[in-house]
Amino acid sequence: MKKSSLFTVLIMVVLFGMNPVKAQAGAQLSVVGAASLGLVDTSIDVGFGPTGVKGGLGFGGGLIAGFGAMGSGLEIGGLYLSRKTTTTLLGVETSTSTAFLHIPVMYRMGSNFSFGLGGFYDIGLSSGSGSAYGLTAGPRIKFSKLFVDARFNLDLKNTTANNELLFMLGYMC
Repeated sequence: MKKSSLFTVLIMVVLFGMNPVKAQAGAQLSVVGAASLGLVDTSIDVGFGPTGVKGGLGFGGGLIAGFGAMGSGLEIGGLYLSRKTTTTLLGVETSTSTAFLHIPVMYRMGSNFSFGLGGFYDIGLSSGSGSAYGLTAGPRIKFSKLFVDARFNLDLKNTTANNELLFMLGYMC
């Protein structure tokens, strides 16, 4: 009997963010503003001037819904973001901005300081842009109802083309 009680307490500690006494289940909706920093840089100098693609800073926002207990649980979001890139061909620069719908699905563990791991799917909203999918991971620091979230998105479809850092400032409604 003691082993099963110890096992139950251990499961509660893992599932409810190290605090089984205050465990509460529920849904949480958050409004976020975001900045997306593209990490691609394929610039080379071919003798006639630099040529390549370099990622830039884009902005957006959206909603994230969390389901779980005490900050631990599943998160699903929908964010409208822009992805900025600068293309250089023989020294001539052209900047473009691509709009996309970013849909992250992540499991988050922790309460005031937490870490999340999951995946994402991007749907291009601009003409000529496609879709992408990959892995996402990063920490979050929560201050009452405000939080700061940083994520690394690893694009698995386009190798390095859409790898990015995503920073979010959010409010839990």
